[in-house]
Amino acid sequence: QLLDTLPVCRDFKAGQCTRPQCKYVHLVEEYVDVSDGRVTVCRDAVKGKCARPMCKYYHLPIIPHLLTV
Repeated sequence: QLLDTLPVCRDFKAGQCTRPQCKYVHLVEEYVDVSDGRVTVCRDAVKGKCARPMCKYYHLPIIPHLLTV
C-alpha cells in the first residue's frame, strides 16, 4: 500500500546524508511542498498521469532495476 506522505531527509538537505540506501526522501525540487518535514505523494504521477510541469506533490523516482521487462 502506498503512503500518502513520506518523510524528507534532513541530512540530505544539509548536504550531509551518508546513508547508501537512505529510507527518507532526497528532495531536489524546490517547488515541492514540504509540511512538517514530509512530502505528499502525487497520486496522478503514481498512475503515470500527472501533467503538471512543476507539481507541488512528490513524484516517486523510477528505479530501473525494479522494473520488469
